[in-house]
Amino acid sequence: MPTRCRSLAILLVTALATLVCRPADAVGCVSVGVQPNYSVGEAFSFHSPGRFRLTYLYTYSDASHFYFGETREAAIERGVAPTTLENVHTGIFEMDLPWRMTLQAEVPFVYIKQAREQGGASGTMTAAGLGDITVLAKKWIAEDNPIFRFYFGLGLRIPTGGSNEKFTSQTGNRITKDFAAQPGTGRFAGLVEAGGTSQLSDLFGLFWQARYIFTPASESPANNFRNELTGLGPEKNTDSDSANFKVGVSMPIVRKIREWMSTEEELPPIPALDGLAGLFAFQAAWVPFDDVFGATKGFRRSAIILFIEPGIIWQPRPDLSMSVSFPLVAYRKVQKAGGNLPEWVAQFSVTFTLD
Repeated sequence: MPTRCRSLAILLVTALATLVCRPADAVGCVSVGVQPNYSVGEAFSFHSPGRFRLTYLYTYSDASHFYFGETREAAIERGVAPTTLENVHTGIFEMDLPWRMTLQAEVPFVYIKQAREQGGASGTMTAAGLGDITVLAKKWIAEDNPIFRFYFGLGLRIPTGGSNEKFTSQTGNRITKDFAAQPGTGRFAGLVEAGGTSQLSDLFGLFWQARYIFTPASESPANNFRNELTGLGPEKNTDSDSANFKVGVSMPIVRKIREWMSTEEELPPIPALDGLAGLFAFQAAWVPFDDVFGATKGFRRSAIILFIEPGIIWQPRPDLSMSVSFPLVAYRKVQKAGGNLPEWVAQFSVTFTLD
């Protein structure tokens, strides 16, 4: 979606970066070896005061298909030929504190190219640089029992990214970039988050996370470039509320195969391979029609997108973990206005842990 694609992608990044690589953090950070029959995934390791984690998370998407409602509009794709290529590099810093508290910061760097071959805004808009930083404080409500662990968090999105950048189109017009081609939103926003894990059995570990970003001042300081071109529609963009939910399972692959092959004598562990696990998750991203606080003003698109996500997580040693996953779009519905959406997303993460 031209005006919401970047926001949904950043939301997806931070949500995926809050699940398996730390307690609700980047997919793929694993913690194994201490508990040989416990699920692979940092989300399943217990809170430890003084522990510090640094994660690099890369997300790529190609949003070249235009949808209105549930229907792909091939005629619009041919008429305007819009494409949005997104590369988001996110650094995630996390520290476990006493009193079952965890502090984290998410620092995204974006490189986005939105190209239009035809129309008044024909040309390429590029967003490059620091995006909006998010800080979050989490409190572990239930932490001691692996059968059920739960946390609740409050946070703030800080408008550190540019939001009113301009470009010169091929027609010579000097106009504001589309909202999707801006590094930031230009507005502070609050967020609430909850998540946790459950050890279902020796084979399956369940993890889940939900985040809602609310924007009290919904109207963005950035101009709506469609209004600049045609004089129609709202003069400003809308910094919309957004939500993300994810639930998935982690299953240790080699470790379970070795256990199944064991007969009278248990086969010796292979630490590097025992840190290999499969990941399968379901995710929903949502931009609502109306915000929780404040009147809904400016240009916006409402949408819901459902993903299924297969992936692999691996920890070759206790302080290093990696992952790769491919969220695939299973359902989408773009409301109020049409827009570009990706068919799939590619992700890679690597995490270093210091105790």
